[in-house]
This record gives sequence, C-alpha cells and structure tokens, in this order.
Amino acid sequence: MNDKGFTLIEVVVATVLLVIVLVPVFSLVTQSYIHVRMADDYNKAAFYMQERAEEIKVAEFDSIEDEPDKSFGQYVLREDITDQEEDDETGDVLIKKVVLSMKKDGRNLGQYQFYVYRGGY
Repeated sequence: MNDKGFTLIEVVVATVLLVIVLVPVFSLVTQSYIHVRMADDYNKAAFYMQERAEEIKVAEFDSIEDEPDKSFGQYVLREDITDQEEDDETGDVLIKKVVLSMKKDGRNLGQYQFYVYRGGY
C-alpha cells in the first residue's frame, strides 16, 4: 500500500467539510455588509433631516413654507409644513407643524416631525 498521498475519498470529504464551514461564513459576511449599508443610509437620512430641521427652527416664522423636494445624491428630502392654529382675533398663524421625510430609491428612511411656534419652537 502506498502512503504518499490522499485518497479520492479523503479529498472529497475534506472538500465537503470545507464547503459546509465556508458557506455560512460567506453568507454572514454578505448579510453584515447589507446591514452596514442600510445603517449608513439611515444615518445619512437622519443627518439631512436634522440639518433641515435646524434651518427651519432658526428661520423667521412667517417665512417657513414648504419647499420643493431636495435631492442629496440618491436621497430625496420631502417636507410638509401645515398651519395648525390661528389667533382668533388677528387670524395670524401661531403654530406650524413640520414633517420631514427622507427616501432613497423609493425606500422610506425615516420621518422627523416637530412644531414651530410664533416666538420660538
């Protein structure tokens, strides 16, 4: 009997064991990459919405109005600003509701809602 090499059965068994170990590892790496990309998308969306919210909060109350959708590369920021309460005597708007939402490739990445009051937020 010659002991210089591996038999065909030993090579096949070793290959099967290697595949059984490596397939789940590659799957885990792929899923981790997908989750990292999604987390990056959510972080960017939160950043862009927070940036726009700060711009609205420091703006003059009467100048706060809907703006057209803004694009940041693949991200699209939509804002919806509605009057919530008016002064009964003067008819002036006292409260505005601001809803900011962010999408990327048609996928909703989040929404940020707050109120702006005449004289402060």
